[in-house]
Amino acid sequence: MRILKILAALFIFIQPANAENIALIYGDTGQNLEMINPPGATFLNFASPLSIAGFRVIEPADRSAESMREAAQEVVQLLADDQVDRLVIVVLGPYASNNRESWVLGNDSAGAGSFSVNEKGIAINALSDLAAQAGGRAVILLAQGAEMAGLGFGLQSGLGEFSRAEGVTYITGGADQLVELTRNGLLEPGMSYADLAQTAPSGVEFSGFVTEDTGLMGAPDASPMPEYAASDGTIEQGFWQAVEAIGSKEGYEVYLERFPNGPNRAEARAGIERIKSEPSRAAREAEQNLRLSRNKRRQIQSDLTLLGFDPRGIDGLFGKDSRAAIKAWQLDRGFNPTGFMTGNQVTQLRGQALDRKAEQAEQERLQSEEAERQDENYWWQTGSSGNEDDLLDYLEKYPDGIYAQQANEMLDGYALERGEPPRAEQKAWDEAIEEDTIAGYQSFTGEYPDSQYRDDATTRINNLQQAQKHAQQVAEAKAQEQQVAGARFARKIVEQRLVKRGYNPGKVDGKFSPKTRQALRQFQSSRGLPVTGYVSRATMGKLMGL
Repeated sequence: MRILKILAALFIFIQPANAENIALIYGDTGQNLEMINPPGATFLNFASPLSIAGFRVIEPADRSAESMREAAQEVVQLLADDQVDRLVIVVLGPYASNNRESWVLGNDSAGAGSFSVNEKGIAINALSDLAAQAGGRAVILLAQGAEMAGLGFGLQSGLGEFSRAEGVTYITGGADQLVELTRNGLLEPGMSYADLAQTAPSGVEFSGFVTEDTGLMGAPDASPMPEYAASDGTIEQGFWQAVEAIGSKEGYEVYLERFPNGPNRAEARAGIERIKSEPSRAAREAEQNLRLSRNKRRQIQSDLTLLGFDPRGIDGLFGKDSRAAIKAWQLDRGFNPTGFMTGNQVTQLRGQALDRKAEQAEQERLQSEEAERQDENYWWQTGSSGNEDDLLDYLEKYPDGIYAQQANEMLDGYALERGEPPRAEQKAWDEAIEEDTIAGYQSFTGEYPDSQYRDDATTRINNLQQAQKHAQQVAEAKAQEQQVAGARFARKIVEQRLVKRGYNPGKVDGKFSPKTRQALRQFQSSRGLPVTGYVSRATMGKLMGL
């Protein structure tokens, strides 16, 4: 039993030292859809066996470069504090590389090039340097990733060259193959790296530190697990904590076999009975064994939605709403409503969804044919006569109909006879008038340079441009007035100068009234200044005789 071997490894290595086994996983949590690995293994597929084997899993909050660096920094600190015994680094792509280095990419790496890639991801060389600090007990698993399109200067998609640090074992291959290797071999005590490489799944490659003398969990000739007495509280308690973390029937049975009189034997037996009495446990474990990728879960959610069972989102995460939708579908199909999928049910759901898609496509085809039939019938009732009113009736009901182009051409002929522009041109002009902007009139003249409305459009463009220019002059003059005539005594001087030059600003009291503004505009007009009614610097200069 493989779980017995893993627990045995834990039994050997449980010790009062503070050092931990650490697993840093760059998985698919929070990863952009277009960057997720091809359907296959996910973060959970790696995290589960590593956690069972006693590794503390560290994962970024998401796949942003910042979160990836923060997770790596956490491992750096643990290494600096001498808190790391063994180190496993799991990397799911995508990757970018040049002829010297490779990087695992974060979410924001679109367009990354040689000069920006270090800000967009993590260099594999940096992870090698990190692993080298684990003192010869470090493994880096590099899973093939999705193709990364749109990379910038100097980079290509995919894992390329990188530096191998001394004492670090590198394993590359497909994500599914690396999960199989992790579950079946890598975490076994006494399995050397060389033996592991010999029995590895097809397509998995080893490099770096590959020796017959040792493996991640110890040397092949390590002493067998001793028969510790139940009275050894430290050993028994550590073993019990590992069994509780696994939480399986097999784990509890291993504990009772090892410690038949242990202090936790009652809890172990209760755990076994609890598992036996839990009706959905087998269903949950059966679904887990399917190793559904996140993309596959999205497909299941999409199929449920298509069939009218709403999972409240298509995100590849099976929360309570997705479980409720699965249960409802299972009830509808006569299955035991566990809320967990079996392989057969996944296949049936896909087939049912494909049938529904085919039904919808056929319905859409029939509806389209019926719409075309009604369109054609209406044409023969109206527009086919060639009468102008009948053509308008047809276009009102079917502006994009089968005969819309023909109807518009016939109506344009009537308009031409009356000296009017074509309908499309007239419509564009009406829209330009309604919008009444420079851009709108310019767009019209660009599309219809020979239109009879061209001169009107040009005149309106000039008027709008003048209005914009005047509005800008008023705004500038208003702002300058606050600087040169903001104080009341300065305004009285302005009013006095206007009176002296023959203008009537109203009462000379330092308060600018509408009459004052009128006098200012008259003065500005007579002096060739922008007519704003506000005391600009130029206006003040002319008033003061400068």
